[in-house]
Amino acid sequence: MNRIGNKIFQIRLRLSTGWIIFFFLLVTTLSSQFAAEYPHWGRTGHWIIGFSASLLFLGSILLHELSHVGMARVLGLPSPKLSFLSFRVTSQLTVDVRKPVNELLIAGAGPASSLGLAVLFGAGWVLMRTQSETIGVLAEWLAQMNLMLALFNLVPGFPLDGGRILRAILWMFTGSLSKATRMTAVTGKGAAGFFFAGTIGLVLLEQFVFALWIGLVGWFLWVSSKQVAQLGRIRDSLEGLTAGDLMVRDCPRVSPRLPLKSFNEHILSNLDRDSVLVLEGDLLQGIVTPYELGRLPQERWENSFVEDVMIPVAKLRWVGPEHSILRILENMDREEIHHVPVVRQGNLLGVLGRNEIYARLRTQVQEAPN
Repeated sequence: MNRIGNKIFQIRLRLSTGWIIFFFLLVTTLSSQFAAEYPHWGRTGHWIIGFSASLLFLGSILLHELSHVGMARVLGLPSPKLSFLSFRVTSQLTVDVRKPVNELLIAGAGPASSLGLAVLFGAGWVLMRTQSETIGVLAEWLAQMNLMLALFNLVPGFPLDGGRILRAILWMFTGSLSKATRMTAVTGKGAAGFFFAGTIGLVLLEQFVFALWIGLVGWFLWVSSKQVAQLGRIRDSLEGLTAGDLMVRDCPRVSPRLPLKSFNEHILSNLDRDSVLVLEGDLLQGIVTPYELGRLPQERWENSFVEDVMIPVAKLRWVGPEHSILRILENMDREEIHHVPVVRQGNLLGVLGRNEIYARLRTQVQEAPN
C-alpha cells in the first residue's frame, strides 16, 4: 500500500493512501447523512459540513497520535517515525520506554487528548447550537466521535492504548515487562472474544453492517494479541544477545574504484552475505550492499564504481561488540540504516546487518509456540 510522507515539527509522518480513500468515503457518507437529517441546508451546505467534519476528525486522530510522540519527547525518549492512519499492525519490539511509568504516560496521552477534544467540541456545541445550527451540529458530531475514539482506544488489548496502559500497570506490579506483555496479550484475546460475542448478537438482531464492523475489530484485536505474545517471546530470546553474537566477521572486501559491472559479476554474484566492506588499503571507506547497487540503473554500471554507490563511512553508525541487539535494532529502525560496523578500540571486528538480526528472528518465530 502506497504512503505519502511528510514532516511536522521534525516528526516524520506516513499517510496511508488507503485512508485518503476512506476520507472521501467519509465525506460522501456524512454529506448524505446531513442531507437526510437537514434538507434545508442545501446541497452545497451538506458537502461543506461533510468535508469540514471529516477533515477535523482526521485532524483529531493526528493530534491523538502526535500526543504520544510529544509525551515521549517530554520524557526524553527517542521519537519514532509516526505511521499516521496506517492499516497495518505495528510491532513495538524495538521501542524502549525504559520504565513502566513512561509507557503509562505515553500511552495515556492519546486518550487524554481525545477526551480533551471531546470536551472542547462539546462546549462548542453548547455555545453554538442556538447561534448556528450547522456549527452546532458539526461540534456535536466531533464531540461524539472524539469520545468514541478515546473509549475505543482504552480497550485493554494491543496495539490500542488501553493495552499499553494495562501493560504498564502490570509491569509496575510484576516488575517484568515480558510477564506484563504476556498477561496483556491474554486480556486482548478476552476483549476480542467480547467483540465476537457482540457480532453474533448483532447478526441475530439483523444489524449486519454493525456486526461486520464489530467483527473486524474483534479479529484485529485477536490477531494483534497473538502477534504481541509471540513478539514478547522473541524479545525475551534476544534480550541477552549482543552485536558480537550476530555480526559477520568474514565480510568480503573491495576497492572503492572497482567498476560496478565487475563488482556485480565477480563479487556480488558469488556472495552469500549481503554486505561488502569498501577499503582503501586498510582504511575503511564504507559499505556496499545489493540494495545500494540496485538503486543505480543497470545501464550506468559500465562507467560507475563502487565508491559511487557505497554508504560512506561518515554515514555509518558504529557499535561495540557488547552493545544490545535490541537497542541496535531500535536505532536502525529510527535512523533507517541497514548495517553497522562493529568496532573495538578502533579495530573493525565485523558488520552487523538487519539480515543477521531478522534471520535470528525467523528462527525464533519458527521455534516459538503459536
